[in-house]
Amino acid sequence: MIKDDYLKILQEYIDEPLYITTSTDELDKELDRNYWWINGSADQIKSLSMEEWTDYIHALISNRHNQLVTSKIKIDLIFYSWYDDQAGQLRFNLINSNHQKLPFGAKYETVSLNYILEQFLSDPCYGVIPFSELIEVDPTTIESREVNDDVNHVVKVFVHKIEHL
Repeated sequence: MIKDDYLKILQEYIDEPLYITTSTDELDKELDRNYWWINGSADQIKSLSMEEWTDYIHALISNRHNQLVTSKIKIDLIFYSWYDDQAGQLRFNLINSNHQKLPFGAKYETVSLNYILEQFLSDPCYGVIPFSELIEVDPTTIESREVNDDVNHVVKVFVHKIEHL
């Protein structure tokens, strides 16, 4: 029952309409309208096998390809996905191929879809940081720290080009 109900929820992401533009000036609109995330309980997420998750992502990409080819806009799209372990979410977005790079504020490295799904499926806590992993911080040092001081953080991203043909 968990799996069937979860698959119904996931189907809604496949059916989402796609925003397509050739402009790089509409990045904010692309990010807003073409951004989805998947989360759920550990039971929901793990009710699907790696193969089922892979098939699901391929169905999602196929739907976006179908929307692209039936549009009147002649552009290729860049589909990308990453696992946000702090939020416990598998995230997706699409931007047009006129963009020179992915819109991350951090460094990123392209990896396989399998890698992303392994990270997603192996998370023991989905968006929760166990109390045992928290460290005490001296509050007097917080004010002097940079907002984005983790310069070594690299986002692992699966990237797939969707061609208009």
